[in-house]
Amino acid sequence: MVASLALVASFMALEVGIVAALGRTGVMAGVAIAVASAGSLIGGLVFGQPPVRSGVC
Repeated sequence: MVASLALVASFMALEVGIVAALGRTGVMAGVAIAVASAGSLIGGLVFGQPPVRSGVC
């Protein structure tokens, strides 16, 4: 539970930092958040699935 809370807090801090660095009125902040979100999705799909076993249990 604590690890999940820390993970969510880190993503919130990332988004706040992006908006603070790139400005809240520009399109670049939205693009940067979209790229970070897509990277998170791809990482979750690649590394978040359980290992595939070749034998039948």
